[in-house]
Amino acid sequence: MLLRRMMALLLVALAILPAVMLASPAPVAAQSAEDEQTFDSYLSTIDSMAPSAGPINGALELASSGANSASLGVDLADFALHVDFKVPATQSGETWAASVAFRQSGSAFHYLLLWSDGGWSFAPANGRPVSTGTGVTVPAVGELLRLHIVAVADKAYVGIGKQYLTTLDLSALLESGDITVRANLLGRASAGATLDFEGFAAWDLTGVTPVSEAPAADPALQQTATAAAAVVQTPEPTATEVATAIAGTLPADVPGDDEATFNSYVAEALSRTILYGPENGTIAHQPDAVSFYETGVTAADFIARVECVAGQSSAEGYWDCGFVFRGGGADHYRVAYVSDGYWFLSQGANQPLQSGVDGPPSPAADSKVVLNLIAVGDTGYFGLNDQYIATLDLSAVQEAGYIDLASAFFADTFIENGGVAFEDLIVWSLDEGGVAAPSPTVGLEQLSPTAEAGTTAIVEQTPVATTSDLPGVEGNTFTSPTFGFSQSWSDAWTVSSASSSPTLDILELESGVVQADLIGEQWDLAGGSCFDRLIQYYENEPGYSDVRGAVDNVSVVPGVWETTGILTMTQTPDSGDPITYVNYAACSVLPGQNGIASLEQFVPIGDFAAQVAIMDELRASFSLTGQGSSVPVATETPVVSGPEPTPTSGFDVPTPTPVTGVVAPTETAASGQTGGNVVGNTYTSPTFGYSLTWDDSWSVTADESSEGIDFLRISSGILIADLYAATSVNSPLACVEELFNYYVNDELYSNVVYATGADGQPLLQDFGTYATGVISFTRLLDSGATIDQFSEATCHRMDEPGAVVVMEIYMSPADFVLQRSAISALQAGLVIPGQPAIATTEVPQTPIAQPTAEGSGTVVAPPEGGSESATFFLQPVNNSGATGTGTLEAQTRLVIVTAIVIGAQAGDTVTIQRGSCSTISGGTEPDYIVGELDETGLLREELRVRLAALTGGEAYSVVVYAGGEDFSQAIACGDIS
Repeated sequence: MLLRRMMALLLVALAILPAVMLASPAPVAAQSAEDEQTFDSYLSTIDSMAPSAGPINGALELASSGANSASLGVDLADFALHVDFKVPATQSGETWAASVAFRQSGSAFHYLLLWSDGGWSFAPANGRPVSTGTGVTVPAVGELLRLHIVAVADKAYVGIGKQYLTTLDLSALLESGDITVRANLLGRASAGATLDFEGFAAWDLTGVTPVSEAPAADPALQQTATAAAAVVQTPEPTATEVATAIAGTLPADVPGDDEATFNSYVAEALSRTILYGPENGTIAHQPDAVSFYETGVTAADFIARVECVAGQSSAEGYWDCGFVFRGGGADHYRVAYVSDGYWFLSQGANQPLQSGVDGPPSPAADSKVVLNLIAVGDTGYFGLNDQYIATLDLSAVQEAGYIDLASAFFADTFIENGGVAFEDLIVWSLDEGGVAAPSPTVGLEQLSPTAEAGTTAIVEQTPVATTSDLPGVEGNTFTSPTFGFSQSWSDAWTVSSASSSPTLDILELESGVVQADLIGEQWDLAGGSCFDRLIQYYENEPGYSDVRGAVDNVSVVPGVWETTGILTMTQTPDSGDPITYVNYAACSVLPGQNGIASLEQFVPIGDFAAQVAIMDELRASFSLTGQGSSVPVATETPVVSGPEPTPTSGFDVPTPTPVTGVVAPTETAASGQTGGNVVGNTYTSPTFGYSLTWDDSWSVTADESSEGIDFLRISSGILIADLYAATSVNSPLACVEELFNYYVNDELYSNVVYATGADGQPLLQDFGTYATGVISFTRLLDSGATIDQFSEATCHRMDEPGAVVVMEIYMSPADFVLQRSAISALQAGLVIPGQPAIATTEVPQTPIAQPTAEGSGTVVAPPEGGSESATFFLQPVNNSGATGTGTLEAQTRLVIVTAIVIGAQAGDTVTIQRGSCSTISGGTEPDYIVGELDETGLLREELRVRLAALTGGEAYSVVVYAGGEDFSQAIACGDIS
């Protein structure tokens, strides 16, 4: 029972304690016969005193979500208290605790727990150390367990039934505060179960002298008391001893029994050093990005536990929560739980290495799920709700790395303007190399994310340097020792490093998302402009590829950031997946110094739009000697110019594709060839009369018209657009869908899907006179290599003369976001007589089926697999006569429920509940509310739950209730099979 008691102290009591360090327990205050006499004297004294507060009676709910505390509302330092707890009736194997918190002020208080097995635990206000003992006689169910505590100065004397038990050391908190009683229970209590209390009262002992002073201790009595104290103060056993006492010999590794090994490590956490926590907080979701809560601790081998709180109900959507650990950059592990019961392990942003659907679903908005993670060498163990789930293969990455929480791994688990809260995050070390974060300085009730918490992690996290020894750094300003320029920053940034030499000064800042490098260096201007120097560096630097860039010249202060622009580049680490970055760069010649200064701000491409403001602010806070500071300019994602894309640069252009009823040319004209239909930056179709206008970033590469088909191709160097038309009977939507089918059936293309929007739905829309679709595919090149691309297609219907006009814009998935303004501007430039301009295409949170880089969105496509359908047959309940049948059809993370009920009324509600029809009783809130029947008794609704969660484990049933959502009168039920 000792193991369960210690686990409960850790898992339950810590939810309301200040930061508690579970080191090896130290003895409580020295005990003697004099302590026992002092205790008895104070009890005799209060017999003639009126209580300062109470007595009060009440009932404390054993369920953790209930009303399980009661306060006296006092402010006392020295006091005596009395309370009788009525021993509750609990289920076999459950462990309850009756507890008292005192000298409680804000997040600081002392905390004593009495356990149902006769043990006790004491956590002082500073949390170090937790002390335990035995000797509490617990009466039978329904009888009273009487507790007295006398607190005077730095000691508290504890008694059970007026019999002295032990003395506690209160030196960690001497100030006055409130006194409360509380009920805790490890496990699930029966509905309505309570811990009743009576006679809860306190007496003020300020300045009170007990009835009789204790006499000098008799040596023989002292020896007896010392022996008795030794029984109470039994040193806490090691984890192995605890496990042995409870479940037999259970070493850290149990050959052939992974579940036993998991349980052993969970127990062993109690004797390990805490690297981090306990902490509460929130993983704030960031658009288009996996969101992180950074702990700042590193380790290779560790035990971690966190309780994640549902971000929303199943009716609102999904949520997820997980750990990111080991390695760095793209070379790390992610293990996470999704609210439909799905879990996965992936390496970086790759497809899952392991996954399953055997986790517990979390349909309610207030539900909680515990995540357990153990990493030891090449093996890991994953658990949910402290129960073993799987053994993990961690052999690919065994280096120490940051241990962070993360959420929003998928587009459909992102919560707009929200996030996922967590409680009691604790990380214990299992190796010697772990680096701990500073201990929290406030109680759990006051903990909240830091300014950087919940943001996308930088690929390589650098320990924050102190500024005292950094050259040129004073407060939030850096002054270049060699070149004299200066840079200031807000508190959103921290200094990673600073250095200076006669030819080179470097300052590195980071915000949690953006890495900023300010460099002053000698440079021969004959070698090109400062911006040329940046491009040359990355083009020649191993590890970088697909470097593209252009100046945008937004500076309005001559001589300060005289050249600004954007580079895009792909970095390939020594191990791991390539990551695409935006380098938001600015540079200037240093007057009279044969040198240049450059500010480069690196951000994952998916985070660029959200970080422009903070990057502009930093850019504006730079100054040259005597030149003043630059002026921030409203920045829109610029068009990045560069060379004509080639297969080796990661870009390829599909041949214009024939659509039923529209025959586009199978070969394009030579670059620069025109058919005379372009005047300036405007093209006019000679056959059908529509026109397209573009800005100077585009150039014409083909212009043809023959046999009733008009074709135009233009290129910006990043984007390529085809515009073609022919006589056709197709509707606009049919045109887009047949274009999609063309890619599906062409052997050069694979992984053909529609990209999805923020709502998780395909980007396919029909506006009547035109339709739009964003098609994602993988293209096979002549070289044998493959690349991922998008075609953003629009089809317009021209009733006169009966034709379809098609515009396809080809791009890489990354450029779909980065080039949004250029794409929208070109689409707006298409004018068809009598037709409206096209609507702006919604930018998806994450391109479907496109794995993204660290911090840039989802890691994997939503899980699939398992049964594709299930059925149910409804039988009458409560003599209703209602019968029916229905199906559940599996979709990606959805189930389509179809039901037909005979003998029901319009508005009767269809639900899904845990359990079979033989076990379900009325009046219980359903797990899932599907919807209401119509007047014909029909229903067809989508339900946010994985079919495997309803068919792969516990039994579920479809239950129909009469008259809305009071759920008191079931009329039909059918088991799902």
